[in-house]
Amino acid sequence: MTDWHKGVELFRGGLMTAWRVTAGADLVPRELWELQDKLRDDDFAAMGRDARAFVARFGAVAPCLPRFVEAAGDYGFVVAAPPWLRLAAIAKAGPLPIELVATFVRDLARALAALPPSVALRSLSPNTLAITTDGAPRVLDLTLARFAPREAVTASGVVKGELRFLPPESIRGMIPDAHGDVFALAVIAYQLALGDHPFAARDATDMDFVHAMSRAQLRAGALDRLPPRLAALLHAMLAVDHVDRPWWPEVAAAIDDGVPELVWPPHRVFAEASRLAPDAAREAILYGY
Repeated sequence: MTDWHKGVELFRGGLMTAWRVTAGADLVPRELWELQDKLRDDDFAAMGRDARAFVARFGAVAPCLPRFVEAAGDYGFVVAAPPWLRLAAIAKAGPLPIELVATFVRDLARALAALPPSVALRSLSPNTLAITTDGAPRVLDLTLARFAPREAVTASGVVKGELRFLPPESIRGMIPDAHGDVFALAVIAYQLALGDHPFAARDATDMDFVHAMSRAQLRAGALDRLPPRLAALLHAMLAVDHVDRPWWPEVAAAIDDGVPELVWPPHRVFAEASRLAPDAAREAILYGY
């Protein structure tokens, strides 16, 4: 495992947060961080090339992934029909039913199991995940997706991902594989089900999150409010060492075999999502988002 890093600069661009790091012994204090509006142009262009290649290679393998579109030097992603609801919109009213969360985790794990273990999406969050009108999961953004682990940081020295969902290995400057996404999904599931974060309080600073998540040290009693077998699965998914986390097929099997009573049929998944976010649901169906 690498040493800590210092010289951290946060870049906030859309749904993404990226870390620029230089080798060192300690993390710099929060007040020394430099906030910038967006990634450098060469970083943005490189991410577009990588995303295009990723979708070309894996889009047909995992239908939950979006299509890549490009025009006038810009790029983005299009999610094919049926219409969908973003998880962040569904969760605005508060914690979601445990059954809805468990079913989404199971279904997304099944869908991503079609990808090789070396694939890392690195952008999972409530803003980049959605439920379709047929109850299926969708990934909305592949800007940071990578096929194989490479050097500790990207060519420009940036480790990318959304801070509150980064696995410990990313915070330490390593490029994660699929087990980093497993960690992120566990954090998302916890947040959706209980309304807070498993590692730091709601009012925590970015530095608090860095230190808590780098150690993957759960808050006292964090998992006590969940059904025991689901809590055990999330605990395994949140292991500090990526090799100790289950891979996607094991995550799906743990829910099917361990807590089948928490799994809802597809029609009920979207019916409940629509009830929780009626305005967003009407908009999704009307415009086919």
